[in-house]
Amino acid sequence: MDDLIKNQKIFHYRYWDAVSGPDFQVRGIGSEELMPPGMVLRQQGTPDWMIMLYTPGCKVKLRGKWQSVEEDSLSIFPPGTEHHYGTEDAVWNHSWMHICGGETDLLMQKYSRLQNTLLPFSHRAFLRHLDYMAGEFLRRRDNSWLVCRNTLEHLLMELADDRRREEYTPERMLKVRDYMEKNYLKELSLKELAHHISVSVPLLSLEFKKSFGISPIACLQEIRLRHSLYYLSDLNLSVEEVAKRCGIADPFYFSRLFRRKYGLSPRAYRQKKLTVF
Repeated sequence: MDDLIKNQKIFHYRYWDAVSGPDFQVRGIGSEELMPPGMVLRQQGTPDWMIMLYTPGCKVKLRGKWQSVEEDSLSIFPPGTEHHYGTEDAVWNHSWMHICGGETDLLMQKYSRLQNTLLPFSHRAFLRHLDYMAGEFLRRRDNSWLVCRNTLEHLLMELADDRRREEYTPERMLKVRDYMEKNYLKELSLKELAHHISVSVPLLSLEFKKSFGISPIACLQEIRLRHSLYYLSDLNLSVEEVAKRCGIADPFYFSRLFRRKYGLSPRAYRQKKLTVF
């Protein structure tokens, strides 16, 4: 599952490579496609469903309103819906899939609440689903379309579960996580986070882990590392400067955290991206 992250496999399959079956088609998928600074605008959208994962720093227009992407997030565009997203400030990347057919329409009807909204979703999790589909683009088995169809359904189930979890997460836990998102440059301590929502440190740690499956400090590290992916696309910034912009004063500690999460150093990650771009 982690090979896609560890080896940084970048792949793009377009509509001429489509995996097709009875009333279901994956017209294309793309992993971490690098884009130059600028906005993508398709006023009429596409004739198929598009699922798009954005990295921090992007902005996207949904239901006529602009939304800023502060953490890895995903949106589902129905056929014929305007696509308007990107960033004008730096090189950015996105991952995506285009799907269509009656089977897709039925699934999307079942999960209609997920459409045309910004859904926080794990970068690693989305690439895992794309990796499954990429395997079927290569294998071309008789039932490859069914594997892709089931992968899509599993993705939608995960998104729906995350949405429900978000709806039932205690308000004060959402408040402290939002505080971390907005203040990740500061040296935040557990004591300060607990004070922000007027609870004890043990209660904060217990309730936060129960709500999000991760400790507050680990979550803060995840936020900083997500932002580092955006800053690494700016070649005018050294790795040391990227670390500081993410709230990590020690560049060596930043590199250790980055390697632990993504399987390679920040410099190697940047070099991989540049060779693809």
